[in-house]
Amino acid sequence: MTELLVGLIIGIFIMFIVVNINKTKKKRSLKLVQEAVPAELACRIPEGLPIISRLENSLNSEYMEKVKKRVLANHPSWTETDFNWRLFELKRYFLLAGILKSVPMFSDEVDEIWHEMIMFTKEYENFSKKFFGSFLHHSPNVERTPIPHERALFDWMYLHLFEIYPNSTKLWGGFLKNPLSKTLLEEVRSASDEKLFDKYFRSSDPIKPLQTKLLEQLKNDIEKAEEMKRQNKSLRKEIKTDDTYSMLLPAMVFLSLYEQDSYTEKMSQLLNKDAGTSGGSVYACGAALSDSNDHSGGSGCSSSGCSSSNCGSSCGGGCGSS
Repeated sequence: MTELLVGLIIGIFIMFIVVNINKTKKKRSLKLVQEAVPAELACRIPEGLPIISRLENSLNSEYMEKVKKRVLANHPSWTETDFNWRLFELKRYFLLAGILKSVPMFSDEVDEIWHEMIMFTKEYENFSKKFFGSFLHHSPNVERTPIPHERALFDWMYLHLFEIYPNSTKLWGGFLKNPLSKTLLEEVRSASDEKLFDKYFRSSDPIKPLQTKLLEQLKNDIEKAEEMKRQNKSLRKEIKTDDTYSMLLPAMVFLSLYEQDSYTEKMSQLLNKDAGTSGGSVYACGAALSDSNDHSGGSGCSSSGCSSSNCGSSCGGGCGSS
């Protein structure tokens, strides 16, 4: 009888441990700010507006209503605003995927909407061909291989194209945590536009003006970084209060070209400058660029929906069209 009682107690204890382990493994619920999504994807570049209009027109309203109903049924804790923000960021991703030949997916939360869109096979194919001109394949990166340079290019493109919001940071897991590829920057500096377009950009006449604008901007950021190097300027002093992003991104390029080994440390210093200094606005920007709730520790699409903070892992490696 005593042995039976001891066995029962041990069994209950083991079950208690298993239940608690499972609870800790459950996906954390991502709490988004309950505010309306901005219009026109809050695009910062005028050349992007016609493309956004074409993207919106490619998404059939009945199709997207079916996607919303399916997603909310599968996620009863989500509000309609939760869905809208994930879709908002997915549309931003689609714009990037229309610009570049290959764009990894860096967010489980955003990828959830994409996955549900694909479940409606015919509608997704129609959308894909209408906007991209070919089928945009979804290729989950099961191993979530670290791809920090790809994440850095994603960040550079994203921050030049779009205004950033707290929900953007939550869904993508923070920005500017990885350096750009030095090889890529040197190639942009020396190669012809024709070669760069052929290698990196999706062939699309309607999107060509936006692609050209972004390539010009990257070259401009490289020139600014070179000027900082020549004049031995302090990055901290170069960050201005009136136009933070215009200096943060050249600083990203500067550190990627000349100080890759100390990129993480020095970018972190720039993002967390004291609010009382002349560059005080960077502090607020830094709070937006780095999600304080991101504890993913390097997993690509973390349980909180944040993307890889430190190694740039992807949950949709390559996701370009074939």
